[in-house]
Amino acid sequence: MGWRPAFLVMGGLVLVILLPLYLVFYHYHPRDRGMTPYSSGEDAVRNEGLVDAVKPELAAGPDWTLRRALRTHNLWLFIFSDSCYWGFGNYLVLAHQIKFAQEAGYSGLVAASVFGLFGIVSMVGQVAASISDKIGREATVLIAAALSIGGLVALISVKDTSQPWLLYFYATSSGLGTGLFSPNIVVGTADIFRGRNIGAISAMLLTGVGVGGAIGPWLGGYIYDIRGSYSLAFIIAMAAFAAAGISYWVAAPRHAARIRARL
Repeated sequence: MGWRPAFLVMGGLVLVILLPLYLVFYHYHPRDRGMTPYSSGEDAVRNEGLVDAVKPELAAGPDWTLRRALRTHNLWLFIFSDSCYWGFGNYLVLAHQIKFAQEAGYSGLVAASVFGLFGIVSMVGQVAASISDKIGREATVLIAAALSIGGLVALISVKDTSQPWLLYFYATSSGLGTGLFSPNIVVGTADIFRGRNIGAISAMLLTGVGVGGAIGPWLGGYIYDIRGSYSLAFIIAMAAFAAAGISYWVAAPRHAARIRARL
């Protein structure tokens, strides 16, 4: 169909499928969850009490403002982690994976179908991300980074069409890792910087993704133009996944109560 009709179809799917799902299932008021809006004055105290009852270890510390959060190294580590994982890591690979598979001998349809599995498995990973409540945020994110690195090792090993399982392994492993990471970068940030300004603080994570996403795909294409291969680009993506896991660990949401009390 070509790129332009394909994007029109994509936009149509948003209107026909996602918008109705949103209107039917995704509307609720805080009172439906036994809470009241933070902006409702004295009722905000009730919200704080509910949160403290669920996680009393996070009760101490300030109600963060964006300016105050930006003065901590913890938030910048979270931003860097998200930028590395999504921007330099995932977006670099996602922008070039079909071209890579085509050069190995696969048709565009086969490549797109296999890589579509990435998105499906990532949904499974997002559901499974609640495991961080049991094993810890950092452990979950390190597992996610390891899965994404393992998936790229499989992808970079694809040389021809003789081992299609490598493509499936990449899509499954990387998709699961991405699903595990995506909720926990926000939840880990909220563990430390909870309060009425968490929306603005979390938005800074997406700023990091935007910066990394502007560089990652371009860098992958530039490396390919210079070297005629994606190998180095994918190795850089693996390093970005590792950096994301390490920076998340150093940000230390496991020490949220201690950090809040200190700051």
